Amino acid sequence: SEIIYENCVSCHSEKLTNKSYLGSLKNLEKDYFLKKMLEYKNDKSDSVMKRIVKPLLIDDIYQLGNFIYEDEQK
Repeated sequence: SEIIYENCVSCHSEKLTNKSYLGSLKNLEKDYFLKKMLEYKNDKSDSVMKRIVKPLLIDDIYQLGNFIYEDEQK
């Protein structure tokens, strides 16, 4: 999950100011993140996010959500 996350933060990081319109994943609720990732997984378009999520298993998406939002679980 950490390797997948490192790919995500190349565009979705709190430290990026020139791409702030993408926003940090940490600003999302876990349930919303999972919903959006599953929507991208099932999307029929050829969007950037579809191409990024396509090789992930559904279990990978849930593990990524747990990794990103582990502080919320405590």
